[in-house]
Amino acid sequence: MKKFLRKFRSLPLSIQINITIGVIILVTILVLTCFTYLHTLNQTKNNFKQNGLLILQETMDKINSRFRLIENTVEMISTDSRVLDYASNESGKSNELEAYKYLNSCYNFNSFDLHDEGLSYVKNLIDDILLITDKNYLIVRKLHFSSYNILSYRESEWFKHAYENKGKSVWTDHFLNDSSNQYYSKQFKDAFVNNFMLIRYIYDEQRHRDAGWVAISMNLENLSQLIENIQFGKEGRLYITDKNGTIIASKDRTQIMARLNLSKEDFNQLFLSGAANGNFFEGKIDGEPYFIYHTPLAINGWKLVLTLPVEEVESSFYQTVTTLIAIALIAVIIITIISSIVLHSITNPLKKMLYSIQKTRKGDITKKIEVSGCLEVNELCTEFNEMLDTIQDLLKRIMEEQKALRKTELKTLRSQINPHFLYNTLDSIKWLIYSNNGEKASELISALSTFFRIGLSGGRDEIKISDEVEHVRQFLFIQKMRAGDKLNYLIDVDPDVDIDNLLTPKLILQPIVENSILHGINKKDANGIIKLVIKKTEDSILFEITDNGMGMKPSDLEQLKKLISDHSNRLTMKNHGLAVWNVNQRIKLAYGPKYGLNFESKYGVGTKVVISIPILLYNEA
Repeated sequence: MKKFLRKFRSLPLSIQINITIGVIILVTILVLTCFTYLHTLNQTKNNFKQNGLLILQETMDKINSRFRLIENTVEMISTDSRVLDYASNESGKSNELEAYKYLNSCYNFNSFDLHDEGLSYVKNLIDDILLITDKNYLIVRKLHFSSYNILSYRESEWFKHAYENKGKSVWTDHFLNDSSNQYYSKQFKDAFVNNFMLIRYIYDEQRHRDAGWVAISMNLENLSQLIENIQFGKEGRLYITDKNGTIIASKDRTQIMARLNLSKEDFNQLFLSGAANGNFFEGKIDGEPYFIYHTPLAINGWKLVLTLPVEEVESSFYQTVTTLIAIALIAVIIITIISSIVLHSITNPLKKMLYSIQKTRKGDITKKIEVSGCLEVNELCTEFNEMLDTIQDLLKRIMEEQKALRKTELKTLRSQINPHFLYNTLDSIKWLIYSNNGEKASELISALSTFFRIGLSGGRDEIKISDEVEHVRQFLFIQKMRAGDKLNYLIDVDPDVDIDNLLTPKLILQPIVENSILHGINKKDANGIIKLVIKKTEDSILFEITDNGMGMKPSDLEQLKKLISDHSNRLTMKNHGLAVWNVNQRIKLAYGPKYGLNFESKYGVGTKVVISIPILLYNEA
């Protein structure tokens, strides 16, 4: 053994390292193989289990949120004055037309989903919206209900149950719409009419009388479309079942109304276990072992069930083990070759690099390293030289930013007083006066006065958040007076944000809102909505400004982010870009790079701007 060690030590360093690395890798392969064989299968099962439960939870939340949207729609309809006026039968056809238009808007309301990026189109879950009174009825879309069957269904137990629970929404179970099937079979041979409904009996509190039923009808085909794009493994399947185990939604439509072929024990565990949250167990379907994930949905005791063959999990495990061994063996060969080359290329260049660094550390930041060698040595030299360039740039930027900081406020105030805005507002006031609409003219003058008073703010750099909110509120009020129904806005302040006792840099909201109107909403042929939400995090105040305007293409969004993040771009910007840049730079110069503006946008959907500032307490002294 000693003779072997002496011979080994006499070998060149590169050979010693290669032999050492090879032995270490081979030993590691053996250890990893044994360890992997013993533990990877369980770990793989656990990973599949966690991923399956995560998919199940996300899908459940998605489906439940759509059910809540339906419930909110029914609640809105049941309290709307147009619906109640129609039910009272006081004004005849005019009320019927208003009610029908409103029900159509409620249907369209369910075709959009609000998320972080704005509004997006989603598949509407609704087939029909029914409004039934003692004497009349209205049907929106008439896919599966018409005068042929609506009155007969009004006598069903579900409508009676809704009547007994006035003011509460009642979900029905799924049912075959036989009358509709007979009617539609004349035109559509394979009409899909397995429906379920949400019913609410309306009581008119103002007139103290029963108003009738509102019911929203859906079908199992639409329900299946909510889950058909969910993928889990190659053979994973996702179902929605009723409380009896009947499949009511599936990617494979031929399975609808069939039953999962489970053993009695597995059926009891799946449907009678009483678990309130998502659960997992290994069972058998059609005699084959499966992983079965399940969680209850928000209505009717329905369940979301995800199945995955155990065979797919095991094959994934064996493939992983085989791949690991093959990679390790290839790595032994590659590492041995590379280490020989790298060791030779590193030794000499490192000595030269060390000498250059010793000369540079004495204080000459203009002395750069000129050493060539292997990739790692070249990267070290490049990083060191870039560090010197960065230090020099930082020194220049500090001087420039100090100058910019003194001029930023003046530029900001000038940029806010838009001559076109002032001219257009005064012109609107003039025409209101000519039209003898003095009250609106007075309101517009008052709003304009408040807008400029808060904008000046006595020359202060920081004002209360409440004043900043009032400033943008008056701006939006003026814009809405001019635009009418084409512009709507909402200002939502979180109760945790004490806007009367917190400060913000002034004039940071109005430029963003103006951009939303000019470059978002005005470019889209639709009614515009601007929403301002003020939130509080652990160490920041967030102003979220969302619009449903034209939005930006990904390339335009990236270009805007690049423009406002670079302090040197201000001279090449257009006016609206300069205003946004100005807000971002003022915040960053005052509070640091952690704060400023962040953009999210989707073309054709809208834009969301998030402004973040630190929490600044107001001090009256």
